[in-house]
Amino acid sequence: RLEEVIAGQGRVVGIVGGAGIGKSRLCHEFLSTCRLRGLRIDQARCVGHGASLPFMPVTELLRSYFDIEAGDSFERARERLDARLRAVHGISELAHDRIYELLKLRAAEEPHPDGRSELPPRNVFAALCAAVAAPAAEEPLVLLLEDLHWIDTGSDAFLSILVDAVRTVP
Repeated sequence: RLEEVIAGQGRVVGIVGGAGIGKSRLCHEFLSTCRLRGLRIDQARCVGHGASLPFMPVTELLRSYFDIEAGDSFERARERLDARLRAVHGISELAHDRIYELLKLRAAEEPHPDGRSELPPRNVFAALCAAVAAPAAEEPLVLLLEDLHWIDTGSDAFLSILVDAVRTVP
């Protein structure tokens, strides 16, 4: 599948198996191969207490993808996010704001533009997925999500949209 991706085809691969059979080791070795080939890799994992932390794997994956580091200021993180989002046309101001909210890039005292405080709706997920898929059409990208058996329902909804968005790009 990796050779097909390098050749410009999109692929989504799922690995399923019992505990302790080596799924994580297989992923580790795969990522080592990807790094040797110079591919960009972004990854996240679900955790056992993830149901109590909605969107945790999504925010982890997107922070990795947008190169947002834990110590980044709101301004620096927003600059990195905005640089990637500018390349995707049709993202509304409200969607942009919801992406800030999802990635926790809004100061507590900062008001919401529409006065509401909700988690991102489906169209915001679609905008994020478009932001991930657009550059992948130019340069192959590997996204790895591990331990999906612990995924929360919001992250599962995002992942469903992401899989559809990236299945045709390398």
